[in-house]
Order: sequence, then C-alpha cells, then structure tokens
Amino acid sequence: MTGQAQRGAGRGVRRRGAYGGAAFRRQMVELVRAERSPEELAQEFQPSAPSIRTWVRQADLDDGRRQDGLTSAEKDELARLRRENKILREEKEILRTSRCRRDRCPGPGDATPRQPSAAAGARPLRVEVEQWLRDMDI
Repeated sequence: MTGQAQRGAGRGVRRRGAYGGAAFRRQMVELVRAERSPEELAQEFQPSAPSIRTWVRQADLDDGRRQDGLTSAEKDELARLRRENKILREEKEILRTSRCRRDRCPGPGDATPRQPSAAAGARPLRVEVEQWLRDMDI
C-alpha cells in the first residue's frame, strides 16, 4: 500500500502546520520585507508564491500596515461568534420543536393554526373580550 493510499488517497486530507508552522511563516514574511521576492522564496523553500503573499498580507494587517481586511484576532473572534451563533440557533430549534410536541403544534404542512395549550390556562381572546365587556356593563 502506498503512502497516498494510507492517507486516504488525498481526499479530505488537510495538512495543518505545513512548512514548519508559524515560525517558518514569520521568517518568510521577514525575508519578503527584506526585498526578496515570493517567487524566489517559493523556489527555494517550496511553499507557493501566492501562499507567501497571503502570509505577508496577513502579517501587514496584524501589524497595522494595511487596513483592507481583518486582523488575525478579528478573524478568530468572527469564527468564535459564528460558532456560538450556530449553537444558539440549534438550541432555539430544539426548544421550538420540544415546545410544539408538548403543545401538539401542527407541522409545517398542516393548515390549522396553532392553538394555545389548555393546560397552560390560556383562553381565546374573544372570551376575554366578552368577559371584559360584561364586567364593564357595556
């Protein structure tokens, strides 16, 4: 069995931390800032020139040299908030479906409107208005 077959034939396999990790990326950024081209560094160290340009762009955003994108901290916060929002939406859906089961709500295809639960002591609005009118002697 070849190495590629052992790793899943390249599908769905994403290597994180390739090219030596954050320290390597910082070194590439410093070399680009020291007037070496991304193409030259790509030939020498193997990451692609567009990857090196991306690292430089992100470093410039993080250092405040550019303002046309999100910093790493902002990207992390955005990802955290999106995860939190997803969890809250899932929890809301769980609560909605459990409440509907308890109140015997109609499904999305049912034509009858949802009625309040009799166990909760809710009365239709018409009955409340009629009671109010009687109380006011109108």
